[in-house]
Amino acid sequence: MEKKSTCETTDMICHRQVLFSLLLAAGIVLSLPWAVGADADYTDRVNVFLGTDSSAQCSPAAIRPLGMISPGPLNRTNAPCGYQWRTKELIGFNHTHLQGTGCGSYGVLVLLPTTGNKELGTMVNVPPHRQVAQPGYYRADIDQMKIRAEMTCTRRAAIHRYTFPTSDSARVLIDLSKGVHWAGHKPGSMRG
Repeated sequence: MEKKSTCETTDMICHRQVLFSLLLAAGIVLSLPWAVGADADYTDRVNVFLGTDSSAQCSPAAIRPLGMISPGPLNRTNAPCGYQWRTKELIGFNHTHLQGTGCGSYGVLVLLPTTGNKELGTMVNVPPHRQVAQPGYYRADIDQMKIRAEMTCTRRAAIHRYTFPTSDSARVLIDLSKGVHWAGHKPGSMRG
């Protein structure tokens, strides 16, 4: 039997190493996250309810990056952002939620879709499991009145959609008397 020269053995080993290196490099390149493509949507992985309980001072309100408005729920006027996850009653929906400020932030315009003879100051029952939120979107189902409230936003405007049951008494209450944390109001009237 003829013994192979060390050159032939070395060349074969070199070819195997090059082939292995090329296959390894191709596998790494194809498995990189950017190889998925620019169309990947990761918003379904975001939990906007994180930080909304206790004193974490966050809200699940809809907001865009660098947006000027964030429509969402108001259920606590003594919480800096106006929201606390465990609270089952809802005061209404407002347009300004600052995240993690540590202090109250200005007065708020509160909207509350209702049916029947509800008055200002009425709180409605909306437990946490009847609220849905994702980046840029918030929804609450007010079961006792069969109303669905949905909110989203552009950079400078809030968009609300209220779905009411068939009723002659469907309306939206506007409450100007609420403030978050430190703001107050004086009784009065307005004519126009």
